[in-house]
Amino acid sequence: MDVVLATSMLQVGVDVSRFGLMLVVGQPKNTAEYIQASSRVGRDARRPGLVVTLYNWSRPRDLAHFEDFAHYHATFYRQVEALSVTPFTRRALDRGTAPTYIAALRQAAYEHSRNTDAQHVDLYGELAQQVEQRLLERADRVGGQRAQDYLTERIEALKDRWEERRESGGVLGYRKEKKKDTLVTGLLHRADGSRWDELTVPMSMRETENELNLLLPGGGNFVDQPTNGGPAWHFGAAGGKDAEGTGGEGGDGGAQVDADEYGDAAEAAGKGRR
Repeated sequence: MDVVLATSMLQVGVDVSRFGLMLVVGQPKNTAEYIQASSRVGRDARRPGLVVTLYNWSRPRDLAHFEDFAHYHATFYRQVEALSVTPFTRRALDRGTAPTYIAALRQAAYEHSRNTDAQHVDLYGELAQQVEQRLLERADRVGGQRAQDYLTERIEALKDRWEERRESGGVLGYRKEKKKDTLVTGLLHRADGSRWDELTVPMSMRETENELNLLLPGGGNFVDQPTNGGPAWHFGAAGGKDAEGTGGEGGDGGAQVDADEYGDAAEAAGKGRR
């Protein structure tokens, strides 16, 4: 085929190496969508790609982008919209503390920057304290004392694990590598579907949470539909009797969910249930 007509759904993972020319009709609603869609061409180093954006003079959005075309395209990674993530909750800190803290500490000084410098970073020195203070001040501005306490807890747990890895012997690096005759043990490990711990670092925003597939029958309220022999639908407080038997040994079925993850109203309701 010489031409492929597509909607904006083209952005979600189409990887055809021979695509070389794209005509974008109208400016997409957000920058992330624009970047994702336009990156579908020129995916082969031997075949350069060209993207042509066709604006509509009667649309104010298109006119605004036309007038600021050069600057917008020179800086459009800075224009990507913020993600709708609630900062400094426990679950957000589970995912973000290690990459943020370690990246900041590693880049704060040259003597921390090389891979094997992970073996010698002073986690309680002046520089580490400055990095922690900057992060804790940010947490306090965004979420108050509770957010600061959560972040302090995560940083202390991270430092404890870091020290444990040092004491386990060998040469410790930020990542695993073979260096001449020395095998460098990696401090961090990628999110690969295994159990997430204090030293897990996501390499993509798609790794922040596991995927969950839901199969819902059509028509009416799905909660009232037959369960085909399975247990009936039931909603209740997490961590109580409702969760028994769902996680099994080593699972999360009996894990207590912090009510304050969901706001003061949910916290009050959770206390009432307990």
